[in-house]
Amino acid sequence: MRLRKKTVTPFYLPCQEIPAPKREKERFLDVATQKMLKIASKRMILTAGIFVFFLCVVLGRLFFLTVLNYSERDTQRPDWQQEEQWPRYNIVDRNGVVVATTLRSWDISVNPSKVDNPKEVAHQLAKVLNDVDEKEILEKLTSQSNFKYIKRGATPNELEAVNWLGYHFLTYEVVNKRAYPQGPLFSHILGGVNIDNVGIAGLEKSFDNELKKHEVQLSLDVSVQEMVRTHLNKAIQKYKAEGALGMVMDIQTGEMLASVSLPDYDPEMPTGKDVSARFNMPTLGVYEFGSVFKLFNVRVLVALS
Repeated sequence: MRLRKKTVTPFYLPCQEIPAPKREKERFLDVATQKMLKIASKRMILTAGIFVFFLCVVLGRLFFLTVLNYSERDTQRPDWQQEEQWPRYNIVDRNGVVVATTLRSWDISVNPSKVDNPKEVAHQLAKVLNDVDEKEILEKLTSQSNFKYIKRGATPNELEAVNWLGYHFLTYEVVNKRAYPQGPLFSHILGGVNIDNVGIAGLEKSFDNELKKHEVQLSLDVSVQEMVRTHLNKAIQKYKAEGALGMVMDIQTGEMLASVSLPDYDPEMPTGKDVSARFNMPTLGVYEFGSVFKLFNVRVLVALS
């Protein structure tokens, strides 16, 4: 007795489409149409293969750069970025407290020939930029030049405020500005730099080349310097003096711990004070010896018994 596999006839609902048997649709196509379908199918497969190939190449390259070659990559910033960030190194006191550093700022410039309403632009810029006169800005905007600086060394807040004005004719250049966190405390000693970060006075000038290579540490102490300056200011107010100076030295090593000359000035804005404020009394002043000679008198008396 032979068993036969029972075939199940599918049941279709009313109005339901009865599917054609396998390859039934192609049977009703002519030879030319079937040939075109085969060619199109092959082309689609070839296109997909090429796409997958290039995708594998890109992924492989990314894997090589990010995984296999990671240890060999130079993770440091490019030289031009390092020079831009650190064109001049810090000056610190004997305890490592920063007394002079370099901060990033921006030079804001303009092409006057593209400004349509100079008066309105000058008024808006003067409102958001500190220490810039509206008349000065208007004079630059009405000049016949194609390039003028509106402000050099602008802060991030000033740059953001200028950006919100939406003037397309303004341009920005990243620069580095010398800053002195201790204010006028070391003004006579540190000196200052010009607009191009080149030392023009004090230690900034004496160690100009060294500061381009490494950090410079001083023997001075910020705490001792501040203490001497505070007491000298009290003495000036008490005796109504025109100025005062004070120096503290380590008698064991000869290192200078403090050197103060009053009046002093803000090294970031040296032109805002009188010329006399930039006079460094300990190094430039000429004084009588006075009580120093008492040591010689005592030595002579000891020698003569």
